[in-house]
Order: sequence, then C-alpha cells, then structure tokens
Amino acid sequence: MGDTEEFLVGVGAKWLKAAPTEEGIPCSAFLDAAEATYAIFDVITGMGVVKSDMAGNHKKIKENWQAGGASESLTLEKIMDAELAGKDAKKVVVDAKTSMCRLLWLKRALMFIERMLIALIEDAGRSMKEAVTISYEKTLVRHHNFIVKGTFKAAMIAAPSRENFIKKLGANPDKVMEDMKQLMPKFHAIVDQINKYLVGKGVEHADA
Repeated sequence: MGDTEEFLVGVGAKWLKAAPTEEGIPCSAFLDAAEATYAIFDVITGMGVVKSDMAGNHKKIKENWQAGGASESLTLEKIMDAELAGKDAKKVVVDAKTSMCRLLWLKRALMFIERMLIALIEDAGRSMKEAVTISYEKTLVRHHNFIVKGTFKAAMIAAPSRENFIKKLGANPDKVMEDMKQLMPKFHAIVDQINKYLVGKGVEHADA
C-alpha cells in the first residue's frame, strides 16, 4: 500500500477526480480510484482473496476501456451502453468478458468497503471484526455460495483490532477517522451512481 500516512486523503483525491460529468463516470479516473481503494485490504488480514477478485474485475474493465480507445473521456456508462446495444442486459451481465459483469462485482465489493468504513465511523467502540461482519451482511452475503461465505467467515475471525487497523492507516487516530469521514461523500456518490445504473438496467437488486 506504500506510505499510509496520507492514504485516505490520497484515495479521496482520486474519487474527486472520478466525479461524474454530464456523460457519466470517467472510466480511467474510476479505475484509478477503485484500485487505490481496494489497497486497503493490504492492512486487513485474511482479505487477500477479496482484493484478488477486485483486481481481476478491475483488470478486465481496464482491458475493455483500452480496447475502446482508452479515451480519458470514455465513461463507464458509454462502455456498458455499447455492450447492451440490441442485447438482453441479463445475458450481458453474466458474461465475464463484459465490463457490465465485472463492474457489477467490483461495485458490490466497493460497497462492502464503504459500509465497513461507515460502521467504524458510526460507533467508536465497534471492533474491526464487527464492522466487517455488519458490512458483509449488508452487501455481499446474498451473492455468495457456501464456500465463499466460509472464506469470509475466516477473514472476519482474522480481522485486526480496530486500533491496529487505524494505526496502519496513519499515526494520528483522530486524523485517520476525520479523513475517513471526509472520504465517504466522494466515494459514495460514484458508487451509488453505478448502483443506480445497474438497478435501472434490471441487473442489480433495488435494495443493494
């Protein structure tokens, strides 16, 4: 993860750059922000599988973006709209070669991170294990089979203490928590827009 002292500030800056335009969410900036965000799993014991899955989805979306010309103005919405042209969205979303399929899963994992951090912000006495559990139950559990659920259960048990997690994000706990609070609106706005797009296409649960 590199220098952690300003980790959350740096992540927030990347989400700010990914702010939607009238045409949608810039794919390149989104990919930079997502990659910076899932680096947080470097300091959460047992989350290597989650990070690997996110990285795989990120890689495929990036490949598709590059194949489409790698324009800085190309948006996630334009990429998915092109994939959907004349096709059934529910068939496109289960095709692992499509950005829509990969973005669906990447978005779900980003929501997991978002709600995990919110759980920590909401209750200063909440443990990391509790935050991970709460977030998993709200975001990913419905989408996982028995084997994957078992992997997450092991990760929850291995989660670091709240104190150690925050310490790995910066030397000053109060600043870390303030930076985390400042990150949330930038992060949420984009993930929420992606979610609404996918719900609107009928490929994601309305209560995701």
